[in-house]
Amino acid sequence: MRLLRARRSAPRLVHRLGFAVLTLHNTFGDTLVVKGWRRRNPDATGNAYLQAVRYTAKRPLPLLHAALAPVAWFPALAAALISSSVG
Repeated sequence: MRLLRARRSAPRLVHRLGFAVLTLHNTFGDTLVVKGWRRRNPDATGNAYLQAVRYTAKRPLPLLHAALAPVAWFPALAAALISSSVG
């Protein structure tokens, strides 16, 4: 609780904008992964998103990036919700 009281006050718009940017970034990244996979596998059938995720999971750097995306997104969501409810 001391940590929440010790934080500097930032405008609510800053938290909401940060959350919106991260959400758009994650969505855009997923779109690029699926488009790239479809370009490399034009004749494949089935769920392209799941197949692209399986392909990405075999590559270490994209897998690390995909694993860290929720680590940034959920705290941004928490910050946006907390800033909306405080003051």
